[in-house]
Formats: sequence, structure tokens, C-alpha cells
Amino acid sequence: MKTITIGRGDGCDILIDDDMISRRHAILKISAFGKMEIVDMGKNGTYVNGVRLRPNTPFPVNRKNIVNFANVHQLDWALIPDPTKYYKWVAMAFAILVALFLFVRIAMVFVAPEVDEDNVELNSGYRESGEEQSSSPITDGKKDTVKTKKQDEEIKVKDIKKLFKKPDTPKEKKEKVKSKEDNKKSDSKSEKEQNMPIIS
Repeated sequence: MKTITIGRGDGCDILIDDDMISRRHAILKISAFGKMEIVDMGKNGTYVNGVRLRPNTPFPVNRKNIVNFANVHQLDWALIPDPTKYYKWVAMAFAILVALFLFVRIAMVFVAPEVDEDNVELNSGYRESGEEQSSSPITDGKKDTVKTKKQDEEIKVKDIKKLFKKPDTPKEKKEKVKSKEDNKKSDSKSEKEQNMPIIS
């Protein structure tokens, strides 16, 4: 706790050169968190907002109060250090850091890297059908976990892209349906060719 002495004496922190002021007229106590108390020790009294204080009795004050000594000299609050200003700066810096962190996290979600959509569709198809991805050559459990997490991220990215994607025109829809049908036909044709018996 910081103690500031106010009076006419040479050893006072705030010196008031007036015969109405006692050599040690008042003491102002300031805690580390900014709470303040003033103690009147003068003959002609100390006044807070026009009310005279009881001698040698601590009285709580703040920077909005008008403090007078002997009712002739007003306390200049600019001479009193404010420990709370450091806490205010720290709180402001912390708030700015939190805001920057949230901004970066949101930007990472919406500004995602390009993803192979066909690969994502294949991975999501495995999940919907409940089948395991046996085609993967990776057998180590840790690597499988890493790959699954990556696939989940890719699916999330695709869902986000769908939100901002423009709807297909009727012509584009027809072309997509036609290309899917052509792919199915070519797949069925290749299967038939593979299943045909070889005549020697």
C-alpha cells in the first residue's frame, strides 16, 4: 500500500505552502488495486465533497470526489498516481489478442485450401455405407487415425464450399446427370468384359 503525505512540512509528498495547512495535514493511502482512503490530521480539517472528516479516521475516497484541505486548497488528483491504469492497459492488450485469435480461427475455416472433391466423395461414401477403407495400404493404427482426421477435415471443407457455391443451371445439371450415366455404362461394360469366359 502506497502512502502519500499532504501538508506544509518539508517531508510531505504534496507540499502546500499556506499557514492554514498543518505541517502534516492529511495522509492518502492507495492500495495496489486502486482503493483509496484519506485520514485527516490537520487542525483546520479535511473536507470531502463539502463534508468535514473526523480526525484520525480513515475515509474512503475516489478520483471523482472533491477533497479540500482547511476548506481553502483543493486536492489535485493529477498529482496522485493511478495504479489501475496498468491493469487497464493489460486488460486492453488481452482483449485485442483474443479478438485476433478469433479472427484467425474464423479466417482458417472460411478460407480453406482446395480439396479433391472426387476423393472426398469417395471417403464420404465409405462412411455412409459403414464399410472400412480396406483399399488403403496403411495398416498402422496411428497412421489410420491421422488419415481419418484428414478425411473428416476434407468433408467439412466440402460442406463449407457447398454453402457458398452457386446453384447449377439446368444445362449444367443435365450435363452432370449425363456424365454420371455414361460412367455407370462404361463401368458395367468393363465388368461384363471381365466376366466373359475366354474361348481358346
